[in-house]
Amino acid sequence: MSEGPSKAPTTPASAKDAEASKEMTPLEIASTANIEPCKSDQRQYYRLKPIQWTDPQTNTRREVKIVTQNENGPCPLISLANALVLQGRLYLGRQPSISDEELIGHLGNTLFSRIDPKVSSTEVDDILGLLPTLTKGLDVEIKFTDVFGFVLGPATNLFRGFNVPLVHGWVVEPDSVGKVIREKCEGTYNGLVNYVFQKDSESQGRVIGNSSDLSGEFGDAVLANLWLESNATQLTEYGIGELLRCLEDYSVAVFFRNNHFSTLYKRPEGLYTLCADDGVAADRRVVWESICDVSQENNKFYDSEFRIWTDSMSDRMDNEEQKQVDGDYAMALELQRNQEEEERKRREARELQVRQMDRMPPGMSNGALYAVPNS
Repeated sequence: MSEGPSKAPTTPASAKDAEASKEMTPLEIASTANIEPCKSDQRQYYRLKPIQWTDPQTNTRREVKIVTQNENGPCPLISLANALVLQGRLYLGRQPSISDEELIGHLGNTLFSRIDPKVSSTEVDDILGLLPTLTKGLDVEIKFTDVFGFVLGPATNLFRGFNVPLVHGWVVEPDSVGKVIREKCEGTYNGLVNYVFQKDSESQGRVIGNSSDLSGEFGDAVLANLWLESNATQLTEYGIGELLRCLEDYSVAVFFRNNHFSTLYKRPEGLYTLCADDGVAADRRVVWESICDVSQENNKFYDSEFRIWTDSMSDRMDNEEQKQVDGDYAMALELQRNQEEEERKRREARELQVRQMDRMPPGMSNGALYAVPNS
């Protein structure tokens, strides 16, 4: 089970001897860390959306900027960043957009600002190597046993390193089907699929055909397959109940469903996912979507005050207003890119000057490629 194409994490050049790293402070580690930068021709920009947010810890209201998503690939990167924003641990500035390279840098700094003592230096280096690959997706394997159930791997290490819970709602009930999945399929997605395929092959295709006259191991495989087919939305009613039961009120997590990562917020009355789609980046009235059932038929949209969005509140922006918003954003984004280009040219000019000075014979004037030697 994966989101996006699989890509192995790179080994960071900053990997140190484990004992030596333990003696270094977070700032010292940060100064030696090497997060692989994104190539300039591959740089992506994400629009930032301002929303009003009431910090549940301090009950103070403030404006924060969340990252919006304009394509499917970067959802693990964006959902993690937005969870940290809501936790008050990440500030994205006042610019209208942010590049993937900048966002990855911010996440690296956030990681070092509060390293969990239980996270080893090797795991920190692994997380730094994984961050640049999040723009392409992240591999996870579900365990159907509970909402925190994921097979241990780079993804679980990533969220544990940032102290952000990773959860899902694809949970099986503790009944006869649940017993089969837990005991004979190891409770995992891959274990279930392998078990069904194996028994289907042994029964000459009767398991996937859901034959009702099979018993024993074959009958168990039919039950497992039927459960998987009946819960293809990767969310169960039992799983929703478990999320409500297991997550603390006013807590933030990253939610995995339908091979997609999103930012989840638990309130006393229910579960809400942050609306980070670029299509609603200009509309502050659409901030949250409720999770009410597995089919999403009863889901509703809410603003930052958790007031339900309805047609009676007001119509969406008309075309002219929307064009104005898009035009303002495009102008701001162009200005930002121009500033980055100017800074790049200044940096290249300084580097060229340094290289020229390094090649000068003794006695030649600084800053001139062809100069008269000083007398």
